[in-house]
Amino acid sequence: MPVDSVNLLAHWIDGMAIAGGAETIEVVNPANGAIVGRVPAGTARDVDDAVRAARSALPGWSGTPVAERVAIVKRISNGLEARSCEIAEGITAEMGSPAQWPAPFWRTDFAW
Repeated sequence: MPVDSVNLLAHWIDGMAIAGGAETIEVVNPANGAIVGRVPAGTARDVDDAVRAARSALPGWSGTPVAERVAIVKRISNGLEARSCEIAEGITAEMGSPAQWPAPFWRTDFAW
């Protein structure tokens, strides 16, 4: 994959995609040396903003009834499941692992 066609990912902070600093880190497939992505290196300010957002969100999340939190986590899990092929391809590319290995390992059926 040519470097020009590689997606530049963003940090997700406080509900927004944040580009981060000007520096990026290349994600390299160790099996073949191909550059499969770029991520922002991030800055101290990015870290501070993420910590501030997490601290700000904690009281609301903590005050959310357990049943509602479970429903939210199930929706997240279902969203991951719906994108499992795309996620598996990304894991395979960034780790150089066999394509069948990164099956939906995050899937959990909640018993609560």
